[in-house]
Amino acid sequence: MEKPRLTILLGTARKNRQSQKVAHYLLDFFKKFKELDTNLVDIKDYATNYTIAAWEEDEAANPWREVAAKADAFIFVVPEYNRSFPGELKIVLDSELAAYSNKPVILAGVSIGGFGGLAALNSLLPALHKMGFRVLPGQLHFPEVEELFKNSEEELALIYESKLMKIKDDIFKSLNL
Repeated sequence: MEKPRLTILLGTARKNRQSQKVAHYLLDFFKKFKELDTNLVDIKDYATNYTIAAWEEDEAANPWREVAAKADAFIFVVPEYNRSFPGELKIVLDSELAAYSNKPVILAGVSIGGFGGLAALNSLLPALHKMGFRVLPGQLHFPEVEELFKNSEEELALIYESKLMKIKDDIFKSLNL
């Protein structure tokens, strides 16, 4: 039997993005659990410079549609830009709908400020619910990300280990593991 696939989506294509540190940190954490097939995908590999509706046939949307169809659960790493989330994330998510139906998603907010992307996650939630995702209750927040990742692995573990274990348990439960 195939292991459930947890897809971590790096939700920004911005140059010099700090969210990449968070995405790799989460990938390293979840790779430890052999019950999951964990992978990282980068929004920049799927973003187009135009919106493709989910019901439209467009070759440019097919790679993302395949990723979405293969994923059993998601973690979206979402930076906060001007109190919202990146436009390329919305463009990519809008290109599919059917594959999202009741799939669990965890949100990980990232910011250079002190609230860890809270405004971005709050602005994204209505769209995710409308698209059919099952947003799990635990959110992760990575505030002051540039300073945060100057910490050692041990210091990061002290901050995030218990939160990540709870998130892992929620994901496992949602996948009946």
